[in-house]
Amino acid sequence: TRFADPDLSDSRKVSCLMAAFRKGHCKVVKYLVRQVRQFPSDIDCRRLISTITDKDLLKRCQTCMDQIISAKERQAAEANKAAN
Repeated sequence: TRFADPDLSDSRKVSCLMAAFRKGHCKVVKYLVRQVRQFPSDIDCRRLISTITDKDLLKRCQTCMDQIISAKERQAAEANKAAN
């Protein structure tokens, strides 16, 4: 195919969305949440954030987590709308 599958994981079972989230790449996360169908769990996101000591990275990761949660809520709303 022409395009890569954004829902695939690497050999460590890390998705591209989670890899971008871990590094605090907000623009990449913003793009990926519009492409993926599978989102990381809130627990996984919070677990990662709890291990971060760098304040700048922590702030970026929290912004990324907000984007992920917003996209998950949007996806759930669309699914509910389609179900009704």
